Amino acid sequence: MKTILMLNDTTDHDNWGSIAGAEALKAIISETCPGVRIESIPSAWATRKYRRMSPKLGGGVYWGKHVIRDMFSGPFPFAPSVADEYEVTADDWLKGGGGVATAELMDKLRSADAVVFQAEGATYRTNSSAIRCLFALWLARTRFGIPALFLNGSVTLTVVDPVLPAMVKKTFGAIDGVAVREPFSLRSLEEWVPEVEAKLVPDSVFFWPRPEPDAEVPPKVQDVLDEVGDAPFFCLSLSMLASMQEGYMRFGARGSALHEVVEKLQKLGLKAVVMARDYMDQEIIRGLADCSDAVYVGPGFHYREIQALLSRARFLVSGRYHHLIMATISGCPCIPLRTSSHKVNGLSELVGEGMGEVFDPTDLFSCSDAMAERAAVILADNAIRRGLMDRADVLHEQCMELGHMVRRALQGRDS
Repeated sequence: MKTILMLNDTTDHDNWGSIAGAEALKAIISETCPGVRIESIPSAWATRKYRRMSPKLGGGVYWGKHVIRDMFSGPFPFAPSVADEYEVTADDWLKGGGGVATAELMDKLRSADAVVFQAEGATYRTNSSAIRCLFALWLARTRFGIPALFLNGSVTLTVVDPVLPAMVKKTFGAIDGVAVREPFSLRSLEEWVPEVEAKLVPDSVFFWPRPEPDAEVPPKVQDVLDEVGDAPFFCLSLSMLASMQEGYMRFGARGSALHEVVEKLQKLGLKAVVMARDYMDQEIIRGLADCSDAVYVGPGFHYREIQALLSRARFLVSGRYHHLIMATISGCPCIPLRTSSHKVNGLSELVGEGMGEVFDPTDLFSCSDAMAERAAVILADNAIRRGLMDRADVLHEQCMELGHMVRRALQGRDS
């Protein structure tokens, strides 16, 4: 039985989209590569911080936040910080120098037949998960001879903190396949590393089917529908940009730009359903629900329940990348918001006119009228829903290429 090692398994996230994406990629690989076994390195490994105790206190490496321990320890930089450190770091890891920070990865590499970086998150600036997983791909291919692929991610290369361009060039030049999920990322690679052949393959979440119109309504979704009543409704979730704005929590939701947007959209005769699973979103969304008389949907919902809810909504306002994909699959029109990378802009381009203009979540006071106008267009044009579903069907077929890339890499190793 062949073993696929998946780096950055994001099923440990408190995020509907990250869980849906990782589970979808596993399903795609299992469908296109029958009989394979998928092992995982969890996303937590890619971001976990390690510190080394003073030798006088026993040495060793550990992770955790503790004031006393931190006083007598220092960071343990087990991963390369720049591309020039790849070779020396690889030599160190092979000698056991990575300690407990790399022990599980190294053990699993030795028994893997292929390695996949499930690149959810963003490969940009000095993102630690990208740095570690890119190096692990390069290590797998150059030191273990294992087929290695970068799949299901976005890439933003820039002159701001330009650490990743050289790492991307070095890693992508060595591995067996690169697939980015939206056209902005493909153009970024074409500009920075034109010698690398990369593919545009839609995100794995497009694998999931839309809810059938006559399917039984999940109980939690029915509870929301009962609370909404007879009124048509729209859904809203945040952007990572809005989530990181302390002002929303510092000054409260009432009178905020988000509150103004919800109020203007509700004046169209709609009820608001506001959603949050990410811990950093929940306080903002709860406050917004309280001051807007909106229905709150929280972390107790499964992503398939969220998709069932979206299939019944008139539209979605969101900067959450995968929420927008789940809405598209269900034929729910979107009013998209920018996020912390270009991925939502790229998704809007990929989906086409059915998604429309991407608004700035840090400047909603200026955007609120235009968003209400977009909502009015959506409400008046039923053809948008059918067009989105047709486009999602195309993207569903295209995203299966993620699994075919893995299958070809395995076949290449056998030949």
